[in-house]
Amino acid sequence: MAKDPINGKENLEPWPRPAMASPGERTYLDIDIGRIPASVLYANDMRGVDIAVRGTFPSGTVQTGGLVGLNVVVTPLGTLGRRTSAIYSAVVIGLGGDILTGSYTAGEFEVINTNLGNQCTYGVIQLRVSDDSPGCHPASCYMRLRSVGARNLPNFVSFVNESLASAWNSGRIVRLSTTPKAATHVVQCFVNDVPLYLIASTTAPTD
Repeated sequence: MAKDPINGKENLEPWPRPAMASPGERTYLDIDIGRIPASVLYANDMRGVDIAVRGTFPSGTVQTGGLVGLNVVVTPLGTLGRRTSAIYSAVVIGLGGDILTGSYTAGEFEVINTNLGNQCTYGVIQLRVSDDSPGCHPASCYMRLRSVGARNLPNFVSFVNESLASAWNSGRIVRLSTTPKAATHVVQCFVNDVPLYLIASTTAPTD
């Protein structure tokens, strides 16, 4: 049994563990940073795990690979699978009866672009699949929405700062249009660099 060098817990031994008689979740690396003082959180963001990766791409050289900050590969074996996730993230709100204000997300991604020029095409999130199987289930999709609580979320997407871009209305994701109907909002999407517009009325349907 190898001990976790971070907190000393015996979590890194080979699976299955002989003494484990009943099924349950098993953690191979358990990191507990304890409770962080509130005074620290008020001033700065606190990170449980901080990974900083820096790499240099040489000028004039065509790159065949990229730079990845965190690489997680999970390989399930066998045939009777239940659930597999390469990354699982959860934010637990209201523990102990506390009512917290603020904004919460299970995952937050940010692209900080300081390129001097127009050299790159970026996406804050890219959904990529490589499917070479004979066929896939009809419910397969790029993104699945599943509610497991007692209350469903009221919105699919919320544009927080849509009103800030009125000066360049022609390039916004959501814009106001006079065609085909007055006072109609349209959502702009791109498919193979071709803009497509989805009609989005501000009037709720009656049926």
